[in-house]
Amino acid sequence: MILKPDQGKISISDTQRRRITELKAGNFFRFRKPDPCFACGGTEFTDVCSEDRYGFQLEYVHCTDCGFIFANPYYTDECLTEFYTKHYTEVYGRGGGVEGTFVGEFMVGRKITRLLRKLGLYEGISSALDYGCAYGGTLAALPESWRRAGYDFDPRQLAVGNSIGLDLRPMSEFASAPERYKLITMIQVLEHLPDPVQSLREVASKLSPDGLIYLEVPGLRASENRRYDIHLAFKNCHRHMFTAASLRNVAAAAGLETLFVNESLEAVLRPGSPKAAAMPAGLEDTLGSVRGRLRETPVKRRFFQLLHDLRRYMHKLGAGRHDFADARKMARQIKLEGK
Repeated sequence: MILKPDQGKISISDTQRRRITELKAGNFFRFRKPDPCFACGGTEFTDVCSEDRYGFQLEYVHCTDCGFIFANPYYTDECLTEFYTKHYTEVYGRGGGVEGTFVGEFMVGRKITRLLRKLGLYEGISSALDYGCAYGGTLAALPESWRRAGYDFDPRQLAVGNSIGLDLRPMSEFASAPERYKLITMIQVLEHLPDPVQSLREVASKLSPDGLIYLEVPGLRASENRRYDIHLAFKNCHRHMFTAASLRNVAAAAGLETLFVNESLEAVLRPGSPKAAAMPAGLEDTLGSVRGRLRETPVKRRFFQLLHDLRRYMHKLGAGRHDFADARKMARQIKLEGK
């Protein structure tokens, strides 16, 4: 194995520890048959690691044809539905609580608006769907005049957004929903889905003819990942480990053209004539500077963490200060049963 996560470096709550222990003891996870590479269709792989950050057994592999890294084989659909409905929030926690998470989602929504304006793609949008909406903060940041809806698994999260007037629905209703939307957002969602190509096709089927998909996924080469050990990026809920090139190729396989993408893996897609991106096949090339991060000292990692935090703070003081104030104001409206 190339990588071996060190669970000793991870700080977790008692709630997380109990749920993780229960899942391991109960042999909860069930696996589907191995898949070919989603980016190129290849069937030859090398091993990357055999367990995730919490010690869950999961084989991550590297496609020798195109360099895409993903977990293979992966969990069954039934297993995933139960995991996200009953266990995900407890396993991965919610730093900052419900209101703090809602604020973070809201800030993403405002960021999407700024990016679409910058790219000249904002005008004409009048409806939005958030696939994997969690508490609905991203939708809340979009104009109230738009028709807005969100879908996710956890009924507890949906209840939060619905309590402040959002239209959040169970994921089981997504496939049969008749509406079409000008904008569909997928924030930190695609990396969770068993088949990213098929999932993008299903999501794109809810687009209006001139619609756009905005998505974010964790990036192996994202600069913000330098603030922690790259081993910690391997989570059992993340099947796919993207770079800009592999994300572009997965989108192309789904019939989507990439209008914009960066290595922080913020991307804008639309139905069209996709073009595949060249991808390095060697594992060393695929991991790129990630390998260098494995050799960085704790002091150097701490420096990059402080630099990242400083950039976020300066954003709150600058263009993002009004967004942050709006987010906090709306988050205070959240009423939780028993809170």
